[in-house]
Amino acid sequence: MNIVQRTLRKSASILFNRSLSQFGQFSEGRGKVMHVIRMSVAHLALVACAVVGIVPALASSRADALRDRGETGSRGGRSLRNVLVGCEVALSVILVVGAGLLIRSLIRLENVDPGFNPDHAVSFSLGLPEIRYAKSEQTIRMIEEMEARIRTEAGVQAVGSGMVLPLQGSAWTGDATVEGRAPDDYERELRHNVVTPDLFRATGTRLISGRFLNAFDMVKSPPVTLVNESLAKNYFRGADPIGKRMKFERPQDKGGWVTVVGVVEDMKQDGMAARVEPEVYVPLAQADAEGGLSVSVVIRGSGDPDALIAAARREIHAIDKDLALTDVISLRNLVHTSVGDQRFRTTLLAGFAGCALFLAALGVYGVLAYSVAQRTREIGVRMALGASAAQLFRMVLRDGMRPVLVGSIVGLAGAYAVTGLIQSLLFGVAPVDPPTYLLTFAILATVALAACVVPASKAIRVDPLVSLREQ
Repeated sequence: MNIVQRTLRKSASILFNRSLSQFGQFSEGRGKVMHVIRMSVAHLALVACAVVGIVPALASSRADALRDRGETGSRGGRSLRNVLVGCEVALSVILVVGAGLLIRSLIRLENVDPGFNPDHAVSFSLGLPEIRYAKSEQTIRMIEEMEARIRTEAGVQAVGSGMVLPLQGSAWTGDATVEGRAPDDYERELRHNVVTPDLFRATGTRLISGRFLNAFDMVKSPPVTLVNESLAKNYFRGADPIGKRMKFERPQDKGGWVTVVGVVEDMKQDGMAARVEPEVYVPLAQADAEGGLSVSVVIRGSGDPDALIAAARREIHAIDKDLALTDVISLRNLVHTSVGDQRFRTTLLAGFAGCALFLAALGVYGVLAYSVAQRTREIGVRMALGASAAQLFRMVLRDGMRPVLVGSIVGLAGAYAVTGLIQSLLFGVAPVDPPTYLLTFAILATVALAACVVPASKAIRVDPLVSLREQ
């Protein structure tokens, strides 16, 4: 029994264990994120309580606090409020920059070519019990009959099967030797996939050179294989791989040679952001597939996906009523699910950034409105002495925007210092991304300016006679 036979029997369990592992990692990752969030919120709540409660108490306990108080408010109180607003704006800038980087990263990630056409295609998994499909001939006959029956259904354009679908990792890896190399020059960790001829038409994968597999390849000789672009580039080192031979063993092993008949475009294997590894696609009949396997079937058609799955289930049950279709999913949803972790992080941080923006705007408005109320007499005096409404409007805006501008600069510097920590979460975007920084500054400035307009508008409507009489 060659290496293909030995490993194929373990493919189903490997795939199942990998799925559990990936799900566990995904769940564990979300759990860690939520734990960090809970701890951060708790610490921020404690800091907020300290700032809100202790700082004003200390300020009011000064011996000259009563003497400093007046209609215009103490300068120390205004300075403290401005510092708090600036800190709030700085933290908001850091959050918004981080959210902006993740959003730009997610957009680029979702625009990555997965190496196949995800539209109008649906897939499912089919487990073949070893008790009824113990021999290779039984497994091959079952899969060929299933595909032939499904192909006759209305709306079906192509149907193909493989051990592993794109974005689902690799079934197994092994050594490989390219003919003509030195005895100690061989490749490691070559990914293998066992497929039927129409899988690439069903997934919508482009042929780069050579030919696709066909019905004549569904026999044991001559042995042929398809390779992906990464393998053609890395293993054959610039040479045309079509017609070249390789074997899936080390040079000293006595395995048979396999001829490369075609090169297909790279299909994403471990995720949209992961690098595509070299991979070969061996015809099902030449892999001596045994029972106990789980194959993934892809159907491309013009009809409703549910109708395609119902037709496939009907045809499969006509062959073997005990077989069940599992893991039913469209290729579009497969792509969507593959970036679910990145989408979760982005949505979470964007939500916090939105809350921070709202709180910053609320803080700017509250501080400025309070300041205007405390400076009613001053504003009345200025108007009585001839200050125009435009001058007063600019004065209030200037006082309100000063801590915002200072906080924005500090926040941008802080973002520059800390965004390197999320570099591993980014795709196609540098931690220092000028468009993101400029957009963040523009958003904060616009929000803060809008928060300053209302108190400034109230200031210019102050009646100087009424304000002086009330004071």
